[in-house]
Amino acid sequence: MTSSRLDTFRTMVSRSPANAVARFGLANELIKAELWAEAAEHLRLYLASYDDDGN
Repeated sequence: MTSSRLDTFRTMVSRSPANAVARFGLANELIKAELWAEAAEHLRLYLASYDDDGN
């Protein structure tokens, strides 16, 4: 099941790289699949793009 979810999130991120929710979802699926390096990269990109507004 993780593979198809990975494919779905990869497609979402490729179509909309600025979509923080899709990128976070992809990172989570990569963690589940134990693809640590790729997950770390997407988490870095997510954190860099997410506007915290001080919260």
